[in-house]
Amino acid sequence: MIYQFGAFELDTKLFELRQNGLPQRVEPQVFDLLCLLVECREQTMTKSAVLDGIWPGKTVSEATLSGRIKAARQAVGDNGREQNIIRTVHGRGFRFVAPVLIFEAADGKKPEPQKESSPAVIEDGVRPRIAVLPFENVGGSVDSEYFSDGITDEITLLLARNRGLQIVSRHSSFSFQDQATNVREIGNLLDARYLIAGRVRRAGNRLRVNVQLIQVSDGTQLWSENYDREVADVFALEDEIALKVASTLEPELTDAEGARVRRKAPENWTAWDFYQRGRWHLFKFTSEGIAEAERMFARAANIDPTLAQAYAGMAYVYIQEAFYGGASGRAATLEAAMQAARRAVAEDNRDPFCRFALGRAYSLHKRYEDAAAELKTALSLNPSYAHAHFALGFTYAFGGEPERAILEFERFEELSPRDPHCSLGNNIRATACLWLGQLKTARHHAERAVRHPHATHWAFATLASVLGHSGGLVPV
Repeated sequence: MIYQFGAFELDTKLFELRQNGLPQRVEPQVFDLLCLLVECREQTMTKSAVLDGIWPGKTVSEATLSGRIKAARQAVGDNGREQNIIRTVHGRGFRFVAPVLIFEAADGKKPEPQKESSPAVIEDGVRPRIAVLPFENVGGSVDSEYFSDGITDEITLLLARNRGLQIVSRHSSFSFQDQATNVREIGNLLDARYLIAGRVRRAGNRLRVNVQLIQVSDGTQLWSENYDREVADVFALEDEIALKVASTLEPELTDAEGARVRRKAPENWTAWDFYQRGRWHLFKFTSEGIAEAERMFARAANIDPTLAQAYAGMAYVYIQEAFYGGASGRAATLEAAMQAARRAVAEDNRDPFCRFALGRAYSLHKRYEDAAAELKTALSLNPSYAHAHFALGFTYAFGGEPERAILEFERFEELSPRDPHCSLGNNIRATACLWLGQLKTARHHAERAVRHPHATHWAFATLASVLGHSGGLVPV
C-alpha cells in the first residue's frame, strides 16, 4: 500500500518514505509511527494507543514518545508549530490531518489512484493543492519526451518551495501519463484544487511550450501562456521556463483564491480564506483595499495565531500605509510593520513572503544591508519568488546602488510581467535611471508606470520629475 500526502509517499510494502519520488532516510520506529498514524487517520490516537502500537508490552517514557513524534514531523516537513500533517490534540493524543491518497499497484503496473475523502478536520480553506500533470510531447520525438518530463519535474520542484501551496507528488501525477482522462476527473482523484497542464512541440531547433492553469471545480482555464525558444542548452531552457511559470502563477493563484473565497458564505471562512481575501484587497493598491486587507489579516491571525502569512500580510499593510498615508504617525506605522514582520518570521522562518515582508520593513528603516540579506534568503527559499527581486531593486535603488537596482527590476518583470507591483517597479526603475542621468530610459519607464492600472500618485510625480529634467512635453 502507498499513502501519498503532499510531496511524500509512505510505501508499506517497501518500508520506504519518499519525497518527490526520492527515498528518505528514516528510523524504523519513526516509519512505523507514520504508518500507524496515517492508517488510523480517521481518529485521534491516544498516547496509550500509540505506545501499544509501536512498543507493545514495553514501558516507554514520555520523552521517548515525544522524540519519535518530533522525528516523524521532521521526516515529512512538518513541525510542532504548524502541525499541517501530524496534529497534537491537547489532552487527547495525536492525529494525522493531511489529505491522503491511497495507491495499490500490481507488480509491474502503474498504480491506480483511489480517491479518498479528506479527514473531517481538513477544511476547504486550507492551502490550495496543485498537481502538475506530465507535459504532453506533441510529435513524439524522443528528445522532446526527455524535455517534457524534465520541465514537469522542474515546475513541480519549484512550486513545492512555495509554502502557501500543497503540491501533489510526481509519483501521483505521472500515474496519469499517456492516459486519456478528463482533467476534472484527474483533479478529483488527486484531490487537487488546480491543475497545471502543458504541451511541448518541437520543430527543428525551435521549441514551443504551452502551459495552462486549470480550476478543477469547473474545468475553467484560468491562465495560459506560450514560450517559444531556440534549443541550445536543454537544461538551461528547462530552468528558465520553469522559473517563469512558477513566478507567474503566484499572482494568478492569488486572484483565483480570492475569487474562490468570494463564492463562500463569510460565516464559513477559515483563517486561510481571510488571508487570501486580504491579499486580494492588498494588491489592489487603493486606500480602501489596504484598509480592508488589514481587517482580513487581523481576522486570520485571530482565528489562527500561528498563521505566519497573516502577520506578513499585516506588515505589508503597514508598509503601504507608510507610503500612501500622511506624514504624521509614519514612524509608528513603520515600527508596527517591523514588529509584524518579525512575528511572521518567528512563526515561519522558511516562508519567503515572511522574509520578503521583513526585508521591506528593514529597507524602509534604511537598514539596507539587513534588507538585502532577508530578501536574498527569500530567494534561496524560493528562486521563483519574483517579489523578492522587486524588493531588492527598491533596496538597492535607495541604498545608493542604482545599477544593481535596475538589474533586479529587469529580473522581476521578466519573471512576473503582469504583476500588480509592475507600476511601482517601473516607477523606482525610472528613478534609478534618472539618478544615473539616463533620461530617455527614465522617461520610458515612468510612462509605463503611469499607464499601469495600479498606478498611484507616486508614478505621476516621478514622470513629472523626469520630464522636468529632460525638458520634454507631457505625452498625449
